[in-house]
Amino acid sequence: MGIILHVRLKFNRRWFLTLLLALAGCGQPVPSRPTLTASPNPTNVSSMAISIRVQPTRAATIGSPPRTPVPPTPPLEFLPPEVTAIPVRTSEAVPANNLRVVKNKHNLPLQSSAANSEQDIDPTITSVLSGITPHAHIIFQRGQRLGNRANVFSKVGDSLTVATYVLYPIGWGGYQLHEYERLAPVITYFSAADARDGNSFLNISLAADNGWTSESLLNPALTNVEWCLPGESPLHCEFRVVRPATALILIGTNDVAELSIDSFESNLRRIIDLSATMGVIPVVSTLPNREGFEAEIEQFNAVIRDVTREFGIPLWDYGDAMSGLPNGGLSLDGVHPSWPPDGFDSAADFSEVNLQYGYTLRNLTALEVLDTIWKQVLLD
Repeated sequence: MGIILHVRLKFNRRWFLTLLLALAGCGQPVPSRPTLTASPNPTNVSSMAISIRVQPTRAATIGSPPRTPVPPTPPLEFLPPEVTAIPVRTSEAVPANNLRVVKNKHNLPLQSSAANSEQDIDPTITSVLSGITPHAHIIFQRGQRLGNRANVFSKVGDSLTVATYVLYPIGWGGYQLHEYERLAPVITYFSAADARDGNSFLNISLAADNGWTSESLLNPALTNVEWCLPGESPLHCEFRVVRPATALILIGTNDVAELSIDSFESNLRRIIDLSATMGVIPVVSTLPNREGFEAEIEQFNAVIRDVTREFGIPLWDYGDAMSGLPNGGLSLDGVHPSWPPDGFDSAADFSEVNLQYGYTLRNLTALEVLDTIWKQVLLD
């Protein structure tokens, strides 16, 4: 249920939006374990008092005017046989580092991150992505036949995904690229279309919420009744309504405390199978550490690496990238990534100082992942 918060603040649009975004995006990934509120604390106040009603279990709900809903994709049973006949799984395991070189329509080489020159690519960042195989092209081609949109991606996961620090600042235009200016084109590309209620960075996913596990993504009881069909899982609903070509998937932080590793693996296989069937390239992220569950995180990440290799799909090794940050990139709650001193305003400011925090690193590596997928798959 909603909660009433009485705050006093300077009526400044930037602070007002920042506060609402932070309040709406905070939550607990595991209800049984309290966490700290990860919201910035504005200090400028005035004599104006307002009441704000928020839903603490949902991501941000403001920022864009109402938009015309995207026409949904037809159910698979109504599609031509040549579309549904595309295989959704690789016939044999593909090495996780098997990135291939492709060319775009201008016949310019678009090499993998491992092959690019040091002056163009920061290897400490792009090394988080691996496993772009021919299967990603097969999935993308299927999606194009289904009517999926190349310049739209979906966000899939739990509180580590719905937190307003994650990608929302980029969607608002509140980013500072510094030496990563080469990523400006990919931001423009994925900002051009409305995913559902905003561009892909801003869009509130129908397949992500606080406290969710891999099981939640497949549970029809948790779907958004306003958008989803009866009996439809949140993941299927998100893909049907939004029609993305790519999905950034980070799930499992809650699973380590609530589900067995066998259940997680089974669910992950279903998530990847459903994504591929619907023509959405699943980019699966490894998990950052969680205090008290270090051994489980290691085991679950091993499953993520094995399953993504088996399916021949991209692996985003965010967990490994986080391990090199102070406190493993975690906030004081030991669950959520850390956020920079200026909170939301700095979450996409890629300065050397801000990149010592987990959420800022997540945003930068997400852009690197999208940039590589864009150049090596979508432009091919």
